[in-house]
Amino acid sequence: MGKIANALISWYEENDHEPTIGDLIEIQKQDRKIIENIIKEKVWKQNTQQSLTAGSTKTKK
Repeated sequence: MGKIANALISWYEENDHEPTIGDLIEIQKQDRKIIENIIKEKVWKQNTQQSLTAGSTKTKK
């Protein structure tokens, strides 16, 4: 199941009413923040790995 589906399941477990449009927008914002953080982390790891690889090839010459 997707993250939004999980967020909706959590919503129903924590609240006694159906989510409003505002609630759904908040869930979407939180989901977007999670995705943005995952992307930032992956980019950071990739850049770090490239830097380490570039540094190791430069020192070998």
